[in-house]
Amino acid sequence: MLPSYRGWTQQVRAGIMRITSYYCTAIRRADMALSCRWTNGQIERSGWLIGASGSLSGDDKRPSTDEAGSGVPRNNGTETYRGNPRTVESNSLCFNYLCRGPRPSAKNPAWRTGKVRLIRNPVSTDGLEVEKQESRTLANWLALGFIVLYGLTASGCVRRLEGDPWGGTTKLRVLVTIVPWHCLTAAIAEPEADVRCLCITNGPHEFQPTAEEARLLNGADLVIANGLGLEGFLVPMLRGSGRKDLPVLRVAEEMSSRGAALIEVPGYEHEGHRHGPGNDPHVWLGLPEAELAVEIICERLCQARPEHKELFEQRRNEVRQRLANLRRLAEPLAQTRGALVTAHDAFRYLARSAFGPAYDQRVIPVRGLHGEELAAADFDKLVMECRRKQVRAFAKEPGSSPVILHRIQESLGEKLPVIELDPLETAEPDPQRRFYVSPDWYFQVMEKNLRQLQEVFRP
Repeated sequence: MLPSYRGWTQQVRAGIMRITSYYCTAIRRADMALSCRWTNGQIERSGWLIGASGSLSGDDKRPSTDEAGSGVPRNNGTETYRGNPRTVESNSLCFNYLCRGPRPSAKNPAWRTGKVRLIRNPVSTDGLEVEKQESRTLANWLALGFIVLYGLTASGCVRRLEGDPWGGTTKLRVLVTIVPWHCLTAAIAEPEADVRCLCITNGPHEFQPTAEEARLLNGADLVIANGLGLEGFLVPMLRGSGRKDLPVLRVAEEMSSRGAALIEVPGYEHEGHRHGPGNDPHVWLGLPEAELAVEIICERLCQARPEHKELFEQRRNEVRQRLANLRRLAEPLAQTRGALVTAHDAFRYLARSAFGPAYDQRVIPVRGLHGEELAAADFDKLVMECRRKQVRAFAKEPGSSPVILHRIQESLGEKLPVIELDPLETAEPDPQRRFYVSPDWYFQVMEKNLRQLQEVFRP
């Protein structure tokens, strides 16, 4: 079987880098280097110098100075340079730079994307005024050919950098904060876009971004979030990125602006802070809300890439059909009676989709909206409410302990079934792709939730 285009280009680049690493010895012997600025024992990268990888061969691993004692380091030693946004602790650089940046000026030479200038060592003290080395050896011409070929095989040239979590893709880069919207977005946008997700193994309430996840956001073309205060981490991340031009779509807030009937919740206390009343942010668990979200997401994708509008809308229609199938699965539940005790007040939208307008009389949460514990003084009231509403079952979440639910069962004096409902806040990541979950996951888990309800609520 022939390898994919991406796999082929990665193999070519790997081969080029192996060849060029061997040739670095010849570069060192020719006493050549790249233009850079040496300050305080570090090689400082200018803003327009954005990527490098490679090594130089030699015995001395510490920088030395030229014979005149100017303090300018010679380019000997063995080191591998993999890039950093500002500086790198290294005393040697290879020649396979990819450069881009502002318009050339007297202090900013005309280095262009994918081009490299080789200069004679030692590097000048300011790192800008350099002497161009004209090489007539066959080896040097081969080296420059390898550099050009590397640039051609790199996806998007300068966007394929070491440490780029997007892998150098030139597609529309869409970063989604939570798994449900990631699945629906990927179902519409791919393969014309590259869709990634932040909160996969950690839910939005506990998520703390890493440096790699910050780079993921910094390289995105579009961010799709839930809003309604769910992603407290997002605003600091956006501020830290410096991307003032980065468009952010907050799906639940856009629903509200279009007149959607979001569920209001009372004020609550979370981590020592008192929050006022607002809207329940778990809108992805509602099937009508998911259908509206699909419309909103598709519209924004079409705005970002109008050339793919027809494909996006075609896939949107397919997603609509899958959501309609889930709604048909939920319809019989509206004819049932009895209440459900949940360990987390996150299932109001799911209950409304399943039980209809009277959902609030059929769901009894033990803990509050953001997981705060039920006060001990309210426990007896909870048991009385369970008796009054004729509880039929208890629902726990994946990985949670049902201890509190068992306590309620003991107080009620009867053993009722315990089912598992997934709030879709965390998922298992795709083993083949980083920051990714299969689009089918949303539909599979929602179907499982509905079938779990059908097991205990029968007409």
